[in-house]
Amino acid sequence: MSSSQTELTDATTEESAVEKKVKYYLTPFTEKLKLRNHVKGCVALSDLGVCPRCVIRFTNQKSLPLYQEKEEVLNGIIEGMRKLVPEIQEEENKRKGRKEKKEKEGKKDSDVQMEDTSTKKDDNKDNNNNNNNDNNNNNNNNNNNTSSPEQSDGGEGSSTPRQKSIYCPACLGILQDIGTPAFLDKFMENVRQNGFEFAKYSLNVAVPSSILIRQQEIWYYLRRKFGKGGVYHKSAPTECIIDIKEVAKWIIGPLIVKKLGYQYKSLNSDFKIHITYHHPETAQEYLFVLKNDRKRKRNQDADEIRDSVSNVFKTLRFLTEDDFIAAGKVPPAPIFTPYSYKLSFEREPIFIGGRYNKYARNISQSPWAPRHFSTRVPRKILSVEEMITPILKPYFNCSDMIFSASGREDIDVRMLGDGRPFLIEVRNPRRVKFSPEEYKKMQDEINQSTSLIQIRSFQRVGRNDVLLLKDAEENKKKHYRCIVWLEKPIKPEDLDFLKELKDMKIEQKTPVRVLHRRSLATRVRLVHSIKAEYINSNFLRLDLITQAGTYVKEFIHGDFGRTSPNFGSMMNTKADILQLDVMKIDVEFPLPDTRQVRKDIREHKMKKDHIQAKKEDYLKRAPEYAKEEY
Repeated sequence: MSSSQTELTDATTEESAVEKKVKYYLTPFTEKLKLRNHVKGCVALSDLGVCPRCVIRFTNQKSLPLYQEKEEVLNGIIEGMRKLVPEIQEEENKRKGRKEKKEKEGKKDSDVQMEDTSTKKDDNKDNNNNNNNDNNNNNNNNNNNTSSPEQSDGGEGSSTPRQKSIYCPACLGILQDIGTPAFLDKFMENVRQNGFEFAKYSLNVAVPSSILIRQQEIWYYLRRKFGKGGVYHKSAPTECIIDIKEVAKWIIGPLIVKKLGYQYKSLNSDFKIHITYHHPETAQEYLFVLKNDRKRKRNQDADEIRDSVSNVFKTLRFLTEDDFIAAGKVPPAPIFTPYSYKLSFEREPIFIGGRYNKYARNISQSPWAPRHFSTRVPRKILSVEEMITPILKPYFNCSDMIFSASGREDIDVRMLGDGRPFLIEVRNPRRVKFSPEEYKKMQDEINQSTSLIQIRSFQRVGRNDVLLLKDAEENKKKHYRCIVWLEKPIKPEDLDFLKELKDMKIEQKTPVRVLHRRSLATRVRLVHSIKAEYINSNFLRLDLITQAGTYVKEFIHGDFGRTSPNFGSMMNTKADILQLDVMKIDVEFPLPDTRQVRKDIREHKMKKDHIQAKKEDYLKRAPEYAKEEY
């Protein structure tokens, strides 16, 4: 067989496959009455320049494979509908003829009955006939109005023919291009080169508000052309057509799965692809809708309101059909310019955490600049956050990092012991999968970069650990060590009463030093225990265990009597704190990585089974004396 014959055979096979699909999708429109009633409307929309996918949207079809079909199949379906129109028109004429015949027969029967009725019934019949005449007049008026939308803007009865729309007037060309190779190749390339690490994704589509308005215009056009009954009985199209955003997701979603291997997950996905469409030609169409919103007009001019889909949608719900048609264009105006779109990617934040030690008394927890220094001569003060996050950002390739911790120590307070729990929210990270060895490498890099701080137990944590950290700020115990000066000399025995002290309640007003940033309040806190070590007559070393949230400095010197009781009042002298260290925070954080724990258990079990298997194999092969020795 020659090459030309082979090409002809392939073309014939492909053509027959297209015809089979067209016939399959047309079957419901020929067999189901509800879809059959849509056929004339579909052909009318096609004549307006509406694309096949939008035509099918207006029939409320929810068949995903139908929207995913190629252009030749969709065009074939519309042409098939066009061929059905004469048959449907003939059926309608027959039904109309039968109805008229039945009405005539009913009229003859009523004439016979009229001879035997009373005068009162004659009057009632006359009234009914008058009402029927009024209804007929109203129907005639409606029929006259039916032609007005078609005649306006270049319809059949218009002197100027309607210009043919280059792009779909319903979707602005979005659904026309969405299945083409040119669009898909460019879209897939952008997704492939985004640099994000993900396996599952969801798709968010944002369309111009003019699409909502144009859907309404098309719907009113169909209602005026084919009557307000039947399939067009609803006054608003939102319940009767498929949302363009859903159709876009149905088409693009499976294609990304097929071409790139990512799993499409419409809900609860960590990674989101955002497609935002723009169309400058129709950008101002929303204004006429908002200007006709009487309720909004009292409060705000329409020009000041943002072009928002939600604003337009809310307004359309309260705008009557007559007001809308009077202000807008029915059917919608043709489209001559293409749309544009922008792709953006967003990943849900991940959380990493550990514990940090701070060994210097001139480091804050977060970036901070003293208020008393002039902005012209900035003074750089190191912070724990600034020594950790810049090293981590290149690893995650993220847009931002938010540092938080379980409480905070003052700039002149050290954090000793096993460290303070901290957590970092990594926003929009491109890389998220790291092994325990890689987290250890990050930890070592931070620890080797400075001797002022050290971190430990660095790992990825879950969202629930965030709540654990916040709860620890108020509900856990904290251990402190401080050097205290007393104005009045004391003896070692003066400290004996502190040994019996347990869970002492104190009341603390907001300290003077933080009043500029915190509200004035009185807080009740617990001092669980105080252990004193005598240095000399005026100096002590105290080990305190307090409730989280206790102002330890103010507990020692009293803060001008704003903390009561305080250590100075307990010792009947003035007291002040010279040095303060945080020794321990009673909170288990970070929690062990459950995935790593399960992995360790599996490896331990495998190792145990391997040793047992070797033992059994040895016992089978070893001589009797070796077994006894073993």
